[in-house]
Amino acid sequence: MPLVRYRTNDITRFATEPCGCPLQVLRRIDKVVGRGDEIVSCGMGMISPWIFETWLAGIEGLADDWQVAVLQPGPRDLIELRLEWRENNSAPSPAELESMLMARLEERFPYYRKNHQMGCSSCVSA
Repeated sequence: MPLVRYRTNDITRFATEPCGCPLQVLRRIDKVVGRGDEIVSCGMGMISPWIFETWLAGIEGLADDWQVAVLQPGPRDLIELRLEWRENNSAPSPAELESMLMARLEERFPYYRKNHQMGCSSCVSA
């Protein structure tokens, strides 16, 4: 992979093994393993932590600590929300939580909701 294809804050390494092509003088990079910034491109679109902060803000009983994982178990990305609930608060049922999250996504980020409806990604809470 030529280095010019990627942003300078992508995390990778230079490949040391020869490629077998006539351009032996060019350095190649290995597969990109991460990003130096917080923006991630996935089936949902270009996402950043502030999107989830806005999306999850104000949900009754939800703790301030949460994680988002972008998984690729198949042809589309899976956005996994790892949520914690405050003590003495019961979590809503999975169906209620999904309904609430999708309504908030439609209200606050219709672009991401449209990508979800088109099947570019799916969302699950754990």
